[in-house]
Amino acid sequence: MKNKLVTHFHLKEVRTKDGNPSKHPIYLRITLNGQRSELSTQQKIEKDLWDKSAERVKGRSEQTRTINAQLSNLENKVNKIFLRIDSNDKRFTLKILLNELHGKTGSKITLLKAYENLISTMEKTVNIDYCLFHSKTIPLFHSKSIPL
Repeated sequence: MKNKLVTHFHLKEVRTKDGNPSKHPIYLRITLNGQRSELSTQQKIEKDLWDKSAERVKGRSEQTRTINAQLSNLENKVNKIFLRIDSNDKRFTLKILLNELHGKTGSKITLLKAYENLISTMEKTVNIDYCLFHSKTIPLFHSKSIPL
């Protein structure tokens, strides 16, 4: 299946009580197979500094270059994640892409479970990767208290 990804940066309108212009937050809109989501980039600028067609901040100041670099990095990160997931040739959802972007992927394993997996691996590989000494100490790992 062919997945389609579209990304756009835009300014969010800010309403102030007194009508004075203020800084506008920059948002990233991600559209994947018709599903749309917006993410804050945590950046704010004045509206007159925004180049709508380039979807970047106008100017040559240090702050402008920093913000534009962060926007490019975010866009590249989204594209990398998309390409990695899309390489499976399966249709996927925007939620999967966003979870990957926020680092909420993969199964979470507890320390105890990781410890049990290590002991299990050690038991299977005694005399292969682990010496005979470990075959005598492995049962100690299973006990509730280890004698000191």
